[in-house]
Amino acid sequence: MPSVEGQTATYAEVLPGVDLKLTATELGMASVYVVKTAAAVADSRMKDLGVVLEGADVAIDETGTLIAKPDVEKADVLQASSPLWWDSSNGGNADSPGKDMVGRPVEHSVDDDGVNLDVSATIDEIDPTYPIYVDPDWVSGQPNAWYVDWAHPDQSYLSANADTVLRYGRWAEHGGYMFFQFDISALAGKQILEAQLSTYQIEWAACPNEPMQVRTYGPQQAGFTWNQMNHSLWGNALDTKDPGDHNNCGGGPETVGWNVAQGVRDKLGDGIVQFGFMPQNVNNPMSRRHYGRGATLYVNYNTPPNRPLDPRIESPVRQCGTANAPAYVSGSSVVVSIDQTDPDEGNVDTNIYLFRARDNADVTYTSTGLGAQGRRSVAFNGLTDDTYWWTSRGSDWKIDGNEWGERCYFTVDNTRPAKPTISTTATSFAVGKAVSVSMSGTSDVAGYQYWLSYTAAGSTPIPAPVAVSRTDALPDCTQRVGGTRFRCGNGSNAVSVSVAPVDALSTLWVAAYDKAGNVSIAAPLKLYLANGTPAARDARVENGHGWLTTRMISPLPSSIEDANENPDVTPMPLTLPSIGGSWQTTSEVRPGLTVPVLRPRQPTSPNGFITTSSAAVSSSESFSVSMWVKPANVTSPNVQLLAQQRGNSSLFEVQLHEGKYRFCRWGTSAGSETWGLISSCVSAPSQAVTGEWTLVTGIWDRANQQLRLDIGSSPTPVVVTPNLRGSTESWTGGSGFTIAPLPADTRFSGLIANPVVVPGVLDSRQLGSLSQFASPFTS
Repeated sequence: MPSVEGQTATYAEVLPGVDLKLTATELGMASVYVVKTAAAVADSRMKDLGVVLEGADVAIDETGTLIAKPDVEKADVLQASSPLWWDSSNGGNADSPGKDMVGRPVEHSVDDDGVNLDVSATIDEIDPTYPIYVDPDWVSGQPNAWYVDWAHPDQSYLSANADTVLRYGRWAEHGGYMFFQFDISALAGKQILEAQLSTYQIEWAACPNEPMQVRTYGPQQAGFTWNQMNHSLWGNALDTKDPGDHNNCGGGPETVGWNVAQGVRDKLGDGIVQFGFMPQNVNNPMSRRHYGRGATLYVNYNTPPNRPLDPRIESPVRQCGTANAPAYVSGSSVVVSIDQTDPDEGNVDTNIYLFRARDNADVTYTSTGLGAQGRRSVAFNGLTDDTYWWTSRGSDWKIDGNEWGERCYFTVDNTRPAKPTISTTATSFAVGKAVSVSMSGTSDVAGYQYWLSYTAAGSTPIPAPVAVSRTDALPDCTQRVGGTRFRCGNGSNAVSVSVAPVDALSTLWVAAYDKAGNVSIAAPLKLYLANGTPAARDARVENGHGWLTTRMISPLPSSIEDANENPDVTPMPLTLPSIGGSWQTTSEVRPGLTVPVLRPRQPTSPNGFITTSSAAVSSSESFSVSMWVKPANVTSPNVQLLAQQRGNSSLFEVQLHEGKYRFCRWGTSAGSETWGLISSCVSAPSQAVTGEWTLVTGIWDRANQQLRLDIGSSPTPVVVTPNLRGSTESWTGGSGFTIAPLPADTRFSGLIANPVVVPGVLDSRQLGSLSQFASPFTS
């Protein structure tokens, strides 16, 4: 069993007169043979003292360092300088040679399994002071300190872990320099602000008083010998010091720091840095100094900011473009933004550069200012029509980022596109019947907005009813705003849309807008014949129903006959309830004209209502509903139902809602369909007037995908909103057309005359007849 003291275990008499000391070190395990007598040296076994390493292959590198590579992956590689020995002179012991002495080479040979030491031959003809110490010098990890000695020019002193001293300078026949090596690959790309090499001077062993200099060296394979040292690899002096007692060439232990910042900067590309120590003046004799191997490199560095990411054009809102497809903006000011971060904590700046694309000329430089990491923006002002590109680079005010941000191209365009060309191949027109229209423009056209007017085309263009923003994103091509629809353009290539005339003389207006948001003058297309012949009436109206109470005499019959005399249409009477007293009265609908009208009963007959026996129209195809209305109270209840018809997949109502007339149609939406485009309402912009007769007409124009509300006889609706037929709608008749339907608490309170429900679209000709209390039907 060994005896243990501190970090050292001693195995006594492993051979006669030979002890083995094993010491745990920072880098591995030091093994030293203590040969106590000359007789022990003479033992034949000392001619072949083997150090066998199982599970590893042993080889020698170019510096003479022994390398043992393990057979097991991820195990540490063992290293050793050539084996050393020293004696007990000048205080030498198992830890290190005596004062100012150095370890000397041991004759040895190497095979795949280890090192064979010939101690006998090494000591032959030498009269050492016993005991002597033999160090095979194996260590794990990465040693980073060594020295060279011209007295033993082929000996490597790389790891010498039993000899913890680096011996610098001259003593007797010995002399040389010391070196440290550090891995700085983790500092790649960093800005080195400060770097200090902290060393430990054990003692100033001997005069003269010659200062030391630290320089960069190499790179050269660590552990090189005096003969292998390449003098041309010495770099510039980094720092000069003369630590210790200058008067007496001595002094105790002290920590010595060296400014090596420039050396670290110079060697960043190598991944390692080697520091060598030599005298300030190589022509002067060197002082002898002993240093510890445990040096530390302290580096204060700054990491360059990261590459700016996600460049955006914030105003106008656009996606960044490329050189071949720049974004388009208008105006003279553009706001851009970038996401800037820094690997280090703290604030960061971004420098942003704007160039003119056609010649890459500098236009302006600006910065976001030092601020919190994240998205930041700047504005480019005073821009004229041209194509530009901008890029960015981070800065922390100490160093700029290594990478430039992505280029973002944009074109400033403040010129409106030309008036679009629109045409149709249709040779006849009818209200409510769709025709195909072709639209084309200049190459920069991004899209079109189009809308209908209820008058003949005039010489003065109508302004586009929906402004295309020059600061926000361009319109969604499927967008509908009121009666205006949008269609994506394809440059100068034609695109087509489907529209239907809305009156005898109606006009389609089309305005083009470009990628910058500039809008053209609107171009008209007549939806009637060029010779002025009006569009035909919607023939479907002739298949509708109406109950013209103002053309009848009082009292009204309980079953009011259908006013449509078309022999091809089955008459549909409107039935009054037989309960709750009279559901009719007379009223002066215009001066001098007092006629029978309908009077919903509320609350004396809560369960009654005026209705047809079946549905009057399909509410999944174009239809119109019209009636004269005289409210008794426009504020209570909040919602009053004037008329209603339910189908299995659609429903419509005419209401007095919050004091305003309103027309609603609810369809059936599915999947990704937008419910608000299939089920919607249009409300009059102004309040209804209590006690005043008003002609109220609701129209659902399926061809133009519109819900319209007309007040009076004007063909121009007071309000339009988009309304589409749902993809899952299929008309199946439900309940009949009802005047003032249930429930009782929402029943309309007032008078109604001449209700009309027709398939198709009523135009100014039919509305004119209804406004005169006449029939909308031609038969």
